[in-house]
Amino acid sequence: MIKILDSTLRDGEQTPGVYFDPETKLKIAEFLDHIGVDIIEAGNPAVDTVRSPMKNVIEAASAAVQAGANIISIADTTGYTTPFQQKRGTG
Repeated sequence: MIKILDSTLRDGEQTPGVYFDPETKLKIAEFLDHIGVDIIEAGNPAVDTVRSPMKNVIEAASAAVQAGANIISIADTTGYTTPFQQKRGTG
């Protein structure tokens, strides 16, 4: 079985001069869903995720699940953080 993954909404804005406003992103996602794309990567590139407070990452992932996402991928390509950071001296 072949599955199609599209990263336009994630990687597309890394192209110089490319910006999708929220309404355009929604239209692109709806079109990709309509034509049968199996996996739509949306959000920010991993480097931006690393700079985000964990609370924001969790809120964004929760909103995606509530909107129907069944896969959430949060990359930490720099090894900057762990899902459950411990405060110093707590274990």
